[in-house]
Amino acid sequence: MAAEPATQPGATQARPLNQLLVPLALGAAVAVTLAVYGRVHEPTGIAVSVAGFSSPLTAKVWLASAAALFGSFRWRLRW
Repeated sequence: MAAEPATQPGATQARPLNQLLVPLALGAAVAVTLAVYGRVHEPTGIAVSVAGFSSPLTAKVWLASAAALFGSFRWRLRW
């Protein structure tokens, strides 16, 4: 019988760490990009309205609810 190769103790921790760091890095990149854009560009003074919602707060509530719903599906499926 051939002996199975020994695995390194830290090898099992690499994937969960990558699953956390990659979205965190992408979110940080988006935040920095938006901050630089906001500093460089002059505001126009025109309010942006989101079609189909009565206020920006209502849009945020609906979008956050949808994100939580999608997040719960991902958690349940355990991709």
